Amino acid sequence: RDVGHFYQKGLVARGDVLGADVAVADARQKLIAAGQAASVARAAYNRLLGRPFGQPVSLAEVNYPRERRSLPQLTGLAENQRPELAALAAWSSSLEAKAKSVKAEAGPQVGVFASYTYLDNRYLVNKGLGAAGVGVTWTPFDSGLTRAKAGSVVAEAEAVKEQREDARTLVQLDVQRAVSLEVDAAERLQVAQTALASANEYLTRVNLGRAYKFPAADTPHFPAKHVVVIGGGNVAMDAARTA
Repeated sequence: RDVGHFYQKGLVARGDVLGADVAVADARQKLIAAGQAASVARAAYNRLLGRPFGQPVSLAEVNYPRERRSLPQLTGLAENQRPELAALAAWSSSLEAKAKSVKAEAGPQVGVFASYTYLDNRYLVNKGLGAAGVGVTWTPFDSGLTRAKAGSVVAEAEAVKEQREDARTLVQLDVQRAVSLEVDAAERLQVAQTALASANEYLTRVNLGRAYKFPAADTPHFPAKHVVVIGGGNVAMDAARTA
């Protein structure tokens, strides 16, 4: 709008108006994309809470303390809390036990049995009948069939172990990435706080300290030919106007 007014007064060229229109269209597209991203994020948040996807979300700003635990401690905690790692470990153990059972089939098999039968018949002298026995079976040669079965189960167990190890390394990578992001966010926040304090000091010197009247006012400031103000909040806008 401002560029259009300047163009009507002959202060800017037609190309500047077209450039402003393109910038406005680009900003609107980004606004639409941001709205869609916010909608997806709201649906994902509601899904985790078991609520309808379209339910409004209101988040309060929280101030979490810095993480003081070391990376190995956080990694160990994450590995203990991930259910998929425990499930894969249990699966691998069960397959190893199954492989031992299959291998045992090739060895001697011994069975012991005992029984007792009682017949309430007055015509019988011995009404009770007992029996006991031992059975042994052994197949010393089965053309390698048992060994092949056991080898197949062992290979499956090793594959599950490799799958668990891969999942464990992914968990470690996620933890390391999260720690890196936490450190980066904390450093960015510190820089932003320092910049905000610097801008506030600048505005205080110029406004309350009458630095714009220096040397008549005893508050020096440091004017520059080129000033860069990063930000879009109230302090940033005031600093840009003052500069």
